Amino acid sequence: MNRTENTESITLLKGNFQAQIAEAVGMRDALNQLFEKVLVFGTDYDRIPGTDKPALLRPGAEMLCMVFRLAPGEAKVIDKFEDWENGIFSYVMGITLNHIDSGKMIASGVGSANSREKKHRYRWNTNEAGEDVQVLNAEPGDLQNTLIKMASKRAYLDAVSKATGVSRMFISQSPYASAAQLEKASTNQVRYIRQLFGKIPEKDALAEISGIAGREITNFDDILRAEASKIIDAKKPAAPEGGHSAPAGKKADKTSAGTFADFVEACSDCGAGITQAVLEYSKSRYGRPLCRNCQK
Repeated sequence: MNRTENTESITLLKGNFQAQIAEAVGMRDALNQLFEKVLVFGTDYDRIPGTDKPALLRPGAEMLCMVFRLAPGEAKVIDKFEDWENGIFSYVMGITLNHIDSGKMIASGVGSANSREKKHRYRWNTNEAGEDVQVLNAEPGDLQNTLIKMASKRAYLDAVSKATGVSRMFISQSPYASAAQLEKASTNQVRYIRQLFGKIPEKDALAEISGIAGREITNFDDILRAEASKIIDAKKPAAPEGGHSAPAGKKADKTSAGTFADFVEACSDCGAGITQAVLEYSKSRYGRPLCRNCQK
C-alpha cells in the first residue's frame, strides 16, 4: 500500500523579511525610550538586591498598557487550596490582556500566592525588651483576600510582560516575586549596622553602604533586608584567633545578649550580634546562626 506523507513545511517568516526585522527593531527602540523617558525608577520599576535586572511594578505595567492600548480581563481562580484547620491557603490566578481597539486577546498571565510565603507566614512584634522579633502569624485566615489580590497582581504583571516583550528588561514575575527581598531591614539590623560604622559620619557611612548594596541609599531606614545581610557580612570585623572583636568604634557595651566585644557572628535572620555560645548552639540545632529571639 502506497503511503503519501505530508512533507509540507511550515514557514514561520512570511512576507517581507526585512520589514519584519525593521518592525522588531522599532519595537525594541520604543521599549528603550519607554524605559528611559517614561517609566520612573522606584515607582514603575525597582531593583531587587541580588538580581541583574529590575522588577516591573504595577504602576509601570499600567503605564505600558496605556501606551500599547491594552486592558486586563477578569482575573479568575485557576486552582486553590484552603486548609482552615492548619491555616494553609494557596491560590493560582489567571488573567487575559486584550487589545482595546480590536478586542483581541494579546496574552494571558498566571500568578500564585500562598500563606507559607515568608512575608505572610510571619509577623514582626516587639518583645518586652523592646526588640523586634519574628513570630508566626496567628491568624493566617485573615490573609485570604490579600493572597487572592497578590496572585491576581502577579498574573497581571506576567501578562503585561508577555504582551509587551519587556522581559529582556525586567526579571520574570515568579509566584514568589521576591517581595521578601524588597522588605525593609529590621530595627535590629539597622541598629547593628549603625554600631558597625561606629562614629563614622552618617554621610560617609551611607556612601559606603551604597557601594556595598550596589545602589544609592540616602537613609539607614531605606536599607532592605537582603542588603542588610550583605552590609553586615562586609563590615563585620573578623575575630582574632582565640578572641572576639567588637563593631568599629565601639567598646564593650552591655546588652541583654552580652557585650559587643562578645559578638562573633550576626544573626542570619535579623542581623543582631550573637555570642560564640549562641552561635555554636544555633548551628548545631538549626544549621545556621540565629540569635535567641529568632530561635524562639
